[in-house]
Amino acid sequence: MEKGIRLTGTKLKNFAGFQAIEIQYPDGVSYIVGPNGSGKSTLTITQLQACINGIGEKSSGGNLIGSRFTFIGKSGGSADIVNKFRDERYGRTFSIKNHITESSNKITVTPEDDKPIPTELS
Repeated sequence: MEKGIRLTGTKLKNFAGFQAIEIQYPDGVSYIVGPNGSGKSTLTITQLQACINGIGEKSSGGNLIGSRFTFIGKSGGSADIVNKFRDERYGRTFSIKNHITESSNKITVTPEDDKPIPTELS
């Protein structure tokens, strides 16, 4: 197996149509199957992009650009996305979390072993 960064788990709370879901991804290939509109793209692509990049931006005038609030589910005023990763190059595990409200994204990166996460690209 190539050494790189691998997604090992996802946890969503009140994000889009998911009230609460937690998935652990085994080594190898994972398949997510379902009918159109069942949330496959939201569970994979949308949540991962939202977790790492955040949702929506503010213009220079302070107005919200985008629709962050549409990703907050019906069971509260905020949503949480947590993705767990394994960096095979360094043998490290870390999580990226985004706490989303109508007015902000709070993205945090937490290493499992409390050591700093390398930021260099190699």
